[in-house]
Amino acid sequence: MAPSEAEVALIDSVYGITTGETSLPKAIREFLSLQTDPIAAMFYLDSIVHKVSDSQVVGMDSGQVLLATALFEKHHEMLDAPGNPFLSAGADKLIAGEIVLSDDIIAFATLTEDEYYKLVLEPLAVRRAMGWIVAGRGQRWLTMGSGRPAQAGEYTRREVERADLFRRHLARAVHLQELLHERRGARDLLEHSFQQLPYGILLLDDQRNILFSNL
Repeated sequence: MAPSEAEVALIDSVYGITTGETSLPKAIREFLSLQTDPIAAMFYLDSIVHKVSDSQVVGMDSGQVLLATALFEKHHEMLDAPGNPFLSAGADKLIAGEIVLSDDIIAFATLTEDEYYKLVLEPLAVRRAMGWIVAGRGQRWLTMGSGRPAQAGEYTRREVERADLFRRHLARAVHLQELLHERRGARDLLEHSFQQLPYGILLLDDQRNILFSNL
């Protein structure tokens, strides 16, 4: 199915991250508004021990974002913190590149007995969730998950397709951003090296415009 006008605008917003025209949280909020999911989180997943770090919560309601952030921080600070059941059950599928739906990997009756659910998800009224890997290498994988309350119903086929569309373009945008960051770092290193030289350097392009000078 061809992307709708709103989905095309969403894709434009995603690539706007690489140019600074928009931000990652704003692009995620646009995605959430189309999905009718009220909240999402970006975090790094350790593929070996299935631990989460550097979580950033994004949502449509600032109060819920503050609550979720506080709940995640409380969980991270616990010495014997219970593991996230979604990650425990779905980590292999995530790392394999799949979009994982919570109902496909763990029964809700089982989930409600889980300590992590009681500590983090129940206060947020999260009944269903979906997640996927955005980018990563080695043990450290940038991951996104979104959640919804019971009244939002099951994820439809169209919502899963939209999530896959968002996932693919977000992964490309993140990769482009990393390449731009590496290029800027290399340029800064080169300029710093030139600045240390005891003689003058003048770099020109083909039209004789000055690209760099330490004079």
